[in-house]
Amino acid sequence: MIGRAGHVDLVGGAGRRGFSLAELVVSMAVMSILFAAITSSVLLASKALPGPDDPLTETLAAGETAAQLLEQVQDAVYITERTARAITFLVADRNGDGEYEVIRYAWSGVVGDPLTRQVNGGSAVTVVADVNQFGLGYMARSMTEQYPGPPVESAEMRLAYYKPPGGANDGKGVDVKDVEWPGQFFKPAFAPEVLSWAVTRVAFRASDGGGADEWMGVRLYAADGGGLPAGAIIDETPFSEALLGGAHAWHDVSLLNASGLSPTGDGWCVVFANISGGGNAAKLRYDNNPAPGGEGRLTTIDAGTSYSYDSDKVLMYEVFGTTVVPAASPQEVTRDYVTGIDVTLDVIGDAATVQSSVNLPNAPEVLSAMWESHFNTDPEWLDINADGGGDWNIRGNGTIDPNNLVGGVWQCDGELDTAPDNGFTEITTVDLRYQATGAGQAGGYFWMNADYSGGKFIPIVATLKLLADMTQQLQITAGGATIVKITGLPQGFVQVRLLIDPDLDTVNVQVQGVDQGTYSYTRIIPGGDPPRATLYRWSGSAVAYDYVRIRVGGASGVVAP
Repeated sequence: MIGRAGHVDLVGGAGRRGFSLAELVVSMAVMSILFAAITSSVLLASKALPGPDDPLTETLAAGETAAQLLEQVQDAVYITERTARAITFLVADRNGDGEYEVIRYAWSGVVGDPLTRQVNGGSAVTVVADVNQFGLGYMARSMTEQYPGPPVESAEMRLAYYKPPGGANDGKGVDVKDVEWPGQFFKPAFAPEVLSWAVTRVAFRASDGGGADEWMGVRLYAADGGGLPAGAIIDETPFSEALLGGAHAWHDVSLLNASGLSPTGDGWCVVFANISGGGNAAKLRYDNNPAPGGEGRLTTIDAGTSYSYDSDKVLMYEVFGTTVVPAASPQEVTRDYVTGIDVTLDVIGDAATVQSSVNLPNAPEVLSAMWESHFNTDPEWLDINADGGGDWNIRGNGTIDPNNLVGGVWQCDGELDTAPDNGFTEITTVDLRYQATGAGQAGGYFWMNADYSGGKFIPIVATLKLLADMTQQLQITAGGATIVKITGLPQGFVQVRLLIDPDLDTVNVQVQGVDQGTYSYTRIIPGGDPPRATLYRWSGSAVAYDYVRIRVGGASGVVAP
């Protein structure tokens, strides 16, 4: 209804009003009851959740640890510890230092002790407390490497000789005078498989030369194409005239350093030299019969400056020696590789036992010990065996100058020893890459005191030096005896591999990937030499090392023919 001008009256349900006091009181009471019910439900639900000591929580935690172990070991490249309660393995570089990371999981075997994890030799950290059982099982496969066995040396045999037909042994005599000496050319015939040979003894028929006792040197030379002595003396043994009687008879001398002779070539010469400087040292018997096989007597009238060859004369002589042929059967080394791991983990309480397994795509090799350095960092910092000590030490508590470690190459500035000491009494494989950089110097070397047990060992030394013509020479010795010598190697890094088998007392050598043969050795008594390996340089020579790895582990054997 419209009344006065500009005034409107609102009539009926168009107006609003608030809650009454009674309504508000009732509403608050209802809400209080509802909140109390919700709070009670939340409390009841929270009590139903598992706590840290709840069996489900413990089972989940154990499962996560087992999964982490298996995930990490899938990346392993080597396993250096493999027992039912501990494993140590190496994975690729993860911190940018260019070296492996070392991870170890271990349990003491005492119920209630924790399962721990250790990284790069650091402190052991508990990953699962109160362990009731922890076990590791391994699936493995073996791989066999075959390589040539050491050459076989024959028993001593007669290789060349002349004795008069019908057993007549009088013949004629030729004196071993002051500067006039006789000799004999000979050329043994060898089977095609002979690799080398040695002269062990020379026999001759002689009587004394009369007068005062003199000395005669029995010398061995290589022959030239005309059957005459050429080059330096290969070996010589002195013989006293006092051992000769007035009647001619057979005598012999031993040659101790006439080994490794080539089965091919122009032949060989034995010369009977007067080394007293006067008189007659002996009277040797010879014959005018045609020399068998074209072998003839030699004569010098100027103390070996020149020789003549008499094909119609021959000394009465015998040459004894041995031959070396390839091994009838190769040797082999068997290495183990882990292809899978089973893990069992159980904690004290009602938690379920966790069992899990994984295949290892890398199939890491199982080793009992290992040393390695790419020289991307100071090798003294490395701890592959996770014993808390460095794998390498500079002898005398020295240190490596950081300026000598550049670009993954160490310019040798100290004696770098393996640590801790190890006798290398299992299959030991050495991979080494180094180069000599100082021309005319003594060079650098890798030295290993291997097969160290029972009071004996074998020192194996690989020396590399740069010659004046700027080519490198590699010489490898075992017990002081040269087994490999290679000249003409170009400048740059030389790769050497040694495979040492203590069970068979052999070392196989490869240089630049080419097999150089397998050699037997005889252990010696150490003179205070410790069981370790060393990288160093001779007399301050300049040498650079690029890589070294020593693996210990594997089983040896000989392949049945």
